[in-house]
Amino acid sequence: MQLLTSVYCVFFSSMNNFIFHATSSSLLFDALREQPDGLYE
Repeated sequence: MQLLTSVYCVFFSSMNNFIFHATSSSLLFDALREQPDGLYE
């Protein structure tokens, strides 16, 4: 039972990191593509 919990935690955190990085990369690329002159005007 302890092993199963550990495996689940590792799997969940790695999936969470992958989703977070994919989402933030997509948002960053969308922002740069829509506002090529700069984000602070």
